[in-house]
Amino acid sequence: MELKIIPSSTSPNKNTLKGILIEGSSVKYWLSEIQRMQISLFFSEAYAIPNQTPNSIWGCFVVSEMPFHNVDLEKNIYCQLIGSVLFIPEKTSVFPK
Repeated sequence: MELKIIPSSTSPNKNTLKGILIEGSSVKYWLSEIQRMQISLFFSEAYAIPNQTPNSIWGCFVVSEMPFHNVDLEKNIYCQLIGSVLFIPEKTSVFPK
């Protein structure tokens, strides 16, 4: 079976928003964005995301136990949690369901 993630600019959020992608290779930038968005580090975990180039970093993925409310994302991206095992970008859907 092939799993497809289909982009959609009008797709409503059917799943819980539990993560945020922050693009940038600087830890200082990640922390400033987390602080700007007022995300509590006490209830969150952050993971570095590797880039396609070896030994380089694309950005950071922040997962929070608390729901994200009124977060000013700017250029960051929400991620949906599907079935408690898979994160996908906010405006996408998975096929087959």
